[in-house]
Amino acid sequence: MTSTYAPLDRVSRPSSSFANIRSKLSQQQDMNNVSSRERPKTPGPLARGPGAQGSGHDFAKIRVQADGQVPQVAGSWNGAVPNYQSGTPTAAPSALPPPAPTGTPAAAAPKVDKIDIVDSPTGAIAGYPPITSGNLNAPGPFNNPATGAVNNVHQIHFHLDSGSSAALTPARIVRGSNWLGGAELKHPQDQVLPPGVAGPPAPGGFSGVLDAPDGPGAHEIKRPSTDKIVVADAPGIGALSASQYPYVHKSTFTLTVMQAGGAPVAQIQYGVRIEKKSATDVPNTENRIFAISKLDMVRGRTLP
Repeated sequence: MTSTYAPLDRVSRPSSSFANIRSKLSQQQDMNNVSSRERPKTPGPLARGPGAQGSGHDFAKIRVQADGQVPQVAGSWNGAVPNYQSGTPTAAPSALPPPAPTGTPAAAAPKVDKIDIVDSPTGAIAGYPPITSGNLNAPGPFNNPATGAVNNVHQIHFHLDSGSSAALTPARIVRGSNWLGGAELKHPQDQVLPPGVAGPPAPGGFSGVLDAPDGPGAHEIKRPSTDKIVVADAPGIGALSASQYPYVHKSTFTLTVMQAGGAPVAQIQYGVRIEKKSATDVPNTENRIFAISKLDMVRGRTLP
């Protein structure tokens, strides 16, 4: 049903038309004084006035203010917005959404897109402190003629394409053995079973199934930039006597960088092989590092 009157909150006329409004309302009042049998009856819910059917307001009873405005009738508007096409109220507009929060956005999660093994001075970073055998600032095979020491010095470079290297912590484990004059020294050693527990114990060493924590120490970790973390190491032996030749080292390392809380981000598994047959076996018969696998553990993919 289309409304034929202006909404109450829109009835506003200049004070010069006050006399016209008073005249019209006076005529409406005169009609109210006529008996119901003399007044024309308007059937249906559009009727206005005494005896009318329906729930409409009697606009003849609305008083006019001095400023020429018709005051709002109590209960004539409940907060809904009139719909002038259908004559039915529509819901009041909802409150505006709260403003977007301001402040520093959350830091991007760290992700690694490249892992490099640096086993020569080319591409190496500097700034590592001195160690007992080898030089972490100069990757490559290391030999000390005075002590017979032999090491494989290397750096593992993790490159980030998201997040900051400051959010990463490295952890390394090892499974390996040293042979000195033919005798094997396992790291870790074979499992030691508690009394009363049936064997056999799990084997350690390079050919075993056990791993041992292997740092890295704080002196082996560098963050040269926000998109790189570097871990250096120098596995091998710090001194050899004549009776300990030939010297052989075989090991498998797993190095993982993790977020706070321990969530792994990236991992490399690599092998180290050293063989020095005598004190004069320099360059060594074998002294190398090689990658076994490289993993982006956030995106679930292998890395080249």
